[in-house]
Order: sequence, then C-alpha cells, then structure tokens
Amino acid sequence: MPYLSMREAIADAGLSEEVYQNNPHVGLIAGSGGSSKAQVFGADAMRSPRGLKAVGPYVVTKAMGSAVSACLATPFKIHGVNYSISSACATSAHCIGNAVEQIQLGKQDIVFAGGGEELGWEMACEFDAMGALSTKYNETPDKASRTYDAHRDGFVIAGGGGMVVVEELEHALARGAHIYAEIVGYGATSDGADMVAPSGEGAVRCMKMAMHGVDTPIDYLNSHGTSTR
Repeated sequence: MPYLSMREAIADAGLSEEVYQNNPHVGLIAGSGGSSKAQVFGADAMRSPRGLKAVGPYVVTKAMGSAVSACLATPFKIHGVNYSISSACATSAHCIGNAVEQIQLGKQDIVFAGGGEELGWEMACEFDAMGALSTKYNETPDKASRTYDAHRDGFVIAGGGGMVVVEELEHALARGAHIYAEIVGYGATSDGADMVAPSGEGAVRCMKMAMHGVDTPIDYLNSHGTSTR
C-alpha cells in the first residue's frame, strides 16, 4: 500500500524520474507502527521438518522495522536519506515532520514521507486482546466507527498507506509544482503518563510547539480519535 501511495504522490507532484531517481538530494522517510506480523508469525515455520528452508532467505527484509522505507527505496532508486520511524499511531506524522527538518537543515531538496500498515489476523487479534476493537456493532458495521459517541466501544481496524512529497519551497516553485500547503510548524512530545492513555498535557505542549511563531489563524484540527474508552 505504501508503494501505491508513493506512485500516486509522485504522479500528483509531477515529478519525473530524472528529478527524483539517483539524486542524493531526494530522500525517503517512511514507517509503520511495527514490523509485518504475518512475516514474524510465519518465521515459526522454521520449527517444521523443513527447518530454515521453510522460512526462506528474505524474511528479515520483510519483517524488519525499516521494511517500509527499505522496500520503497530500491524500486524508486532513492539515493538520499532513507530510514523508518516507528511511533505507533504518530508514525507518519513524525516522518513528515522529520522530512521538514531534513529540508530545513539543507540536507535534502525533496523527501517522500509517510507510512503504511498491513492488516492481518495477527494484528487484529492483538488489538482485540487489548479490548480496543469495536464488537457491539458487528451486525450493523456502518454504525461501528463512533469516534466521539457516548456509546463508542472501540475502533474498526483497517490497513492502508499514505505518502506525501515534502519539498523545499523555492525548489518547488522553480519547477512549477502544484503546491497544496506550506508546512510552517511542527511539534513532537511525550507526556510520560501512560502507553495507551496519555494525560493530554503532552498534546497541549506539542500543539503549542507546532504553533510557535505562526501568526495565521487555525481553521482545521485533525484529532487522533480512536473510539476507545
């Protein structure tokens, strides 16, 4: 899914292969919440009579934490920065913010940033064991995702991918790029309160950090609504 997302992002940005391939000033920062559960569980096949032959030589590249960025960098011939960030639900946001910082430091002109997550029964079972998935609306699935409803009982799990092209402003203007927005602020914090139930104090500091020095009015908020209680 990240592969398809990256292809769409490149096409939407009007980037030719001559611009982004084999260019040390074009990088990639993309991650996922964790490694491929299917590949990790599949490695258990080594206990079969076939041993290691049942697993194959490529399980490491499929199951490692940096699989998303590594598996994209090769087909798209990325020569700039190339690494993954894994920070649960904040992964892609952190990748985008880090891409901005790489450009601000003058190390990159363009960075593909985002992430992706596969959906398999292994991950679904893990979240179900946590009690995070919706179970009361199985007969009416169209009503199951109730982010802020008083009767919410969990989220509806899915897989997906998303990539954006983060580009230095003058570089984008020079090639006549279609620009959606300018990133003028970014923040990343932790409140050290709880792994799954943050206090909110850290989120407040994070938003203030992102808004520091920004004098334009805020007209849109994208919240992390998990539907959990």
